[in-house]
Amino acid sequence: MRCIRKNCKNYAEIHPLYGTIPCEACRQEKDGSIPSRRKFQFANIGKLHRVQAQRDAHLADLLQPFEGNRPNVDFFKNYPDKVDDYQVRGELEKI
Repeated sequence: MRCIRKNCKNYAEIHPLYGTIPCEACRQEKDGSIPSRRKFQFANIGKLHRVQAQRDAHLADLLQPFEGNRPNVDFFKNYPDKVDDYQVRGELEKI
């Protein structure tokens, strides 16, 4: 089987987990173009603080209703109207 990359005439490799992968030459070419330094997410401190403030303000949006098989108390403190939807009132009263 030929390499899956465009304009390559080499043979592709068959990986036991990932299936067909590009040939060694194409992987080396692609791996060589990865930058070694990390680019910063923000250009200035003001934008960093503004985005962090938004993350802090909307932190409750990321909470999940359950931690494993137990109800997440923080989730139900932020969303008390969801207690009956998830039928966990009895479990929360025990905590």
